Amino acid sequence: MRSKTTALTALLVSIILLTACGSAPSTNPLANTANVSLSATPTNLPSPTETITPEPQSDSVEQNCVDILPTMPANIAATGIVPLEDFQAQKTFFLDLATGDKSQIPNINDGIVAYAVSPDRKTLAYKTHVPSRISLTLTDALNSHKQTIFSGQADYALYYWLNNEELLLGKNGQWLIFNPYTNQEKGYSTGDFTDYDTYNQYNLWVGFDPQGILAIYKNKGGNTSLLNVGDKQLLGEVSDAVQRPPVAAWTLDGNEAAIVGATQVGEHWAEAGDNIFEVGRDGQATQLTYLAEYYGIGFNIHSLSWSPDSRYIAFWMRLPKTSKWQLAVLDTMRQKVTNYCIPTNPYATTRPGFRLDLVSAPIWSPDSTQLIIESRSDNSSSIILVDMSQSIAFQIAQDSVPLGWMVAP
Repeated sequence: MRSKTTALTALLVSIILLTACGSAPSTNPLANTANVSLSATPTNLPSPTETITPEPQSDSVEQNCVDILPTMPANIAATGIVPLEDFQAQKTFFLDLATGDKSQIPNINDGIVAYAVSPDRKTLAYKTHVPSRISLTLTDALNSHKQTIFSGQADYALYYWLNNEELLLGKNGQWLIFNPYTNQEKGYSTGDFTDYDTYNQYNLWVGFDPQGILAIYKNKGGNTSLLNVGDKQLLGEVSDAVQRPPVAAWTLDGNEAAIVGATQVGEHWAEAGDNIFEVGRDGQATQLTYLAEYYGIGFNIHSLSWSPDSRYIAFWMRLPKTSKWQLAVLDTMRQKVTNYCIPTNPYATTRPGFRLDLVSAPIWSPDSTQLIIESRSDNSSSIILVDMSQSIAFQIAQDSVPLGWMVAP
């Protein structure tokens, strides 16, 4: 784990590190509700091994509000293919960032209900649901090599790629780590995860590392656990004070996870806010941000994603006493958060009566210098590309949902 000058724990955040921490083999990002117990130490877990009181850093946040230009400036280069779900046309397109050209996924006009882009950006997996048939299909960014893996009446959930060969599916009450190239699979149920919160129907989410060895999930105490699923060793826990699935993501190499936890900033646990913690494969945790201390009670983080080079964490944050969510980026090397002031509403629907999934975490370019985000409000949505190196943002599409950032084969 990278060295950081700050650490976790109990007076304000209660991160629980277990004394029997075993190391696991090293090795991409994961994607992200719970009855919450505000007790600092859940049952059957030892006390924290150390207590360090975090100190807010007034210079740890800077504001860099960028204007959103209507088109790409001439001095900016953007390459790659962005799958877009156009919810007005109810079709899915590949957008070529270099040319602006859009091409529809052939033969699919409606019925695509889930998507996942592989970590190497080369493969799009998508699930189609049309009358009497549910299919899983893989294709590249040019749609030149398309393969239907299976098709039938049995339903399943498509979550995300663990690595370039394995997908996480949900089927028959289990999570399946599934290799679509060999059809090999390994299933896990809630009983495989120590103290798993089975009482909250919105909490059925697990974030596996790229090797499928470590898992992040919400426990019965309402906190976020890190477990070695092979030997059932509970490595650590990050306290939370919000009813939600874990807000977490693995680095591309799987060496570290970023987990959002609660920090007490008032006299009681109800007076808390969110911060980001970096957790290593051994369960050791480090507090990366002091945003709750900086902004105050009620500060929230919605979702986050690591840059491919494992240096930056992009996330959506909501300031206390407001309904505004804004784009922010944490530089873990400089220990500084930049607020780009680009707004979104993760819970807005783009047209009356139309259900749309929540705004996803920011999507990184392969070189870790640019981001694609959805700036959503009621009845409209803009897809924005943010160039961090030049502090420029511009619109690349409207009324769409970005599904990933791919590279041509």
